[in-house]
Amino acid sequence: MKKKIIAIIQARSGSSRLKNKMLLNLNGTKLIEWVFSRIKKSLYIDEYVLATTKKKEDVQIIKIAKRFGFKTFRGNDQKVLQRFYLAASKYKADIIVRICADNPLVDHRQIDRLIKFYLKNKFDYSYNNMRIKDNLNVDGFGAEIFSFKILKKVNQLAKKISDIEHVTQYIRRKPNIFKIASVPAPSGLNFPYLQFEVNTRNDFNNIEKNISDLKIKINSSGKEIVKNIMTRKIDQNLLKLFPLNRSITGKGNLITLNEIKKIIPIKILKIPSGKKVYDWKIPQEWSIKEAWIKDAQDNKIVDYKDSNLSVVNYSSSFSGNLYAGKLKKKLHYHPYIKTAIPYKTTYYNKDWGFCVPKEIFNKITSYKKKLKVKIDSKFKKGNLVYGEILFKGKSKNEILISTYICHPSMANDNLSGIILTTYLCKYIQSLKNRYWSYRIVFLPETIGAIAYCKKNEKKIKNINFGLVICNVGGPGKFSFKESFNKNHFLNNIVKETFKDLKIKPKIYPFDINGSDERQYSSQFFKINICSIFKDKYYSFKQYHTSEDNLKFVKAENILKSLEIYQKLILNIEKQIIYKSKNIKCETMLSKYNLYPKLGGQILPKKSHLTVTEIILWLLFLSDGKRTVRQISEKLKIKQNKILSIYQQLQKNNLVKKL
Repeated sequence: MKKKIIAIIQARSGSSRLKNKMLLNLNGTKLIEWVFSRIKKSLYIDEYVLATTKKKEDVQIIKIAKRFGFKTFRGNDQKVLQRFYLAASKYKADIIVRICADNPLVDHRQIDRLIKFYLKNKFDYSYNNMRIKDNLNVDGFGAEIFSFKILKKVNQLAKKISDIEHVTQYIRRKPNIFKIASVPAPSGLNFPYLQFEVNTRNDFNNIEKNISDLKIKINSSGKEIVKNIMTRKIDQNLLKLFPLNRSITGKGNLITLNEIKKIIPIKILKIPSGKKVYDWKIPQEWSIKEAWIKDAQDNKIVDYKDSNLSVVNYSSSFSGNLYAGKLKKKLHYHPYIKTAIPYKTTYYNKDWGFCVPKEIFNKITSYKKKLKVKIDSKFKKGNLVYGEILFKGKSKNEILISTYICHPSMANDNLSGIILTTYLCKYIQSLKNRYWSYRIVFLPETIGAIAYCKKNEKKIKNINFGLVICNVGGPGKFSFKESFNKNHFLNNIVKETFKDLKIKPKIYPFDINGSDERQYSSQFFKINICSIFKDKYYSFKQYHTSEDNLKFVKAENILKSLEIYQKLILNIEKQIIYKSKNIKCETMLSKYNLYPKLGGQILPKKSHLTVTEIILWLLFLSDGKRTVRQISEKLKIKQNKILSIYQQLQKNNLVKKL
């Protein structure tokens, strides 16, 4: 017999923080009407019931509910649990979907996902709508679900005032009594830091602005809404940060870090000029006021104000009049792209120069008269600045996530990496039950990573593996670069992530031509580092040119890359790794009561492994590199069974969990 599924919408006009919010107009439609319109398309809900109070002020929302064809129930203002129970009882519900009317953008698609999840599994209570525990769904699109049997039980057991005032609080407080699970967040909705609940005037204003700016309609899906909001955020970041002249030191880096700090609480740290870091020294801080090339009539042929790339990065000052023949030696152009300005640096050699398109180079070299040249730059004792944040998990073992901030006005390399890493930080921050600890750094490439390693040798000992994020916003196909140890489990997790997302990436082996993995993976540190790209460095013609601009990079591409990195983090969190503590020959299992009392087996069983054989395999394979998932696949044994045996081994101090 089919069970009756009833949606009970909790709503009232009286709110201390925002009075009459149910009747406020959102783009010409009342807030409560947004809720009713967006949920009534559910494929699985049999009946809709508005559960409100007996107060006069709620008469209006009752009228609206009836207009939508919804049933109504009026109960006690304070005893919300009782109100729900009586409403469910009156309308003979078997399964209740609790919908909060504070969520005007609640999505019937996500409600249906919740119902399917609940019906498929045997949980007492499931949800996909709140920022609690392990829920990684957007806050405000989903709902809660439970049986009438559970509701009846809670109504009988709940005695605290706070439990009576809330329908499901008692359930969430008693995970030892009730089987509870959140619905896994799907791709496109795994942004738990986004919130669409209306509690205050500010909440209402934000949603109203989003609806207006993004042209959100009554039938807009949650995925559409999130995509539009996130791409707008990323576009705003791109527009703000792209014009900055970033280098290995200087004002542009500090401004960039301060903008990042507005989104995530990074610490901005300094390393002074002249500081010795292994074989290197922190250079002086560089700034540039103006730079240009003029013809004899004072017409500017080249102007630094038009492009940060026009001047060789870290150029010294120069002022003088030069014939084209001499100036030619100080001009750089791209050999293949006529319209592109190449990116050139002179960090550790005092020199100066300009970078120009090929056509400008040809124009300059054709001049017969002397050309006026000026570069007004300054070097001073200053600081190399970098950003850092640590998100602690249950384990002291850390994952390093590094991105570089030093490239001027190039969108893919590496403004895209800066922006993605910033929002990846927000995602990691929102993981309530992190196992791993995450250390995230924003620093200048090469010298920044070297300086960081020198300054933090002790910290780095806790780093197990890591990611370097760059070039994630272009139009190319996804690819990833393996760590120096090809067999490290991180490479397998990356491959599993792409497989989960049904993406076939191009795989590059580790090599020394790259980014800061060269520093972190050096012989002293030996940290295995991977990178996922949209367009790998050196693989696209726009690389290190002015063509790597805001036309080449799209916010939606950065968002796609972000979702892959978020999925990767989630898969990393799911991985469990053990390491055997006794690695010198075979462990005496009988010492730990893990061996059969009677030995002398004549022939091993062919159909399956014995528990003893599994134990021996686990101790043999637990090298701190293989994941439980990998071992499970190798032994062709369900992961849950292996985990239960691992718990016994850990209890006997034979393995340790990394």
